[in-house]
Amino acid sequence: MQIGQYDSDSCHPDRSNPIFSSHLTSCEMVGLRSGGTSLLFSSPSPKTAVINPSNHVKIPPVVYHVYIMASQSGVLYIGMTNNLLHRVSQHKSKTIPGFSQTYNTTKLIYFEPFQDVRNAIAREKQLKRWNRSKKIFLIEKQNPTWQNLSPTLIPGTK
Repeated sequence: MQIGQYDSDSCHPDRSNPIFSSHLTSCEMVGLRSGGTSLLFSSPSPKTAVINPSNHVKIPPVVYHVYIMASQSGVLYIGMTNNLLHRVSQHKSKTIPGFSQTYNTTKLIYFEPFQDVRNAIAREKQLKRWNRSKKIFLIEKQNPTWQNLSPTLIPGTK
């Protein structure tokens, strides 16, 4: 079994950028390859994926994300997921009917990682209660130009 990993350097070349400084762990990915099968999962630290002598893989803890998507016209969608890459791709492809599909919220503009699902759910509910100006302040504190952050989650994409 081989371990290949994409560390935060390949995801976020500029660690001093305030957009990514608090989110470096959210894109550390560990790829496990065994007998032609590949698994890819989020890991708060790639070092937590350990192969023990009996060839069992210790799966790292799940990382949850609270995220904000935006449309071109500025409509905001707040959600929580345990697989940010997959969820963003669902928004972009509009495969899930509902608010996001109706209002075309396809641009990832903010996200926060959490280790505990209860904290992620509480934060999502908190953000949903905020008025629009407070949400915009939060977004612009980390991402002043509202650039699409989804390319930063996948190494080698632009």
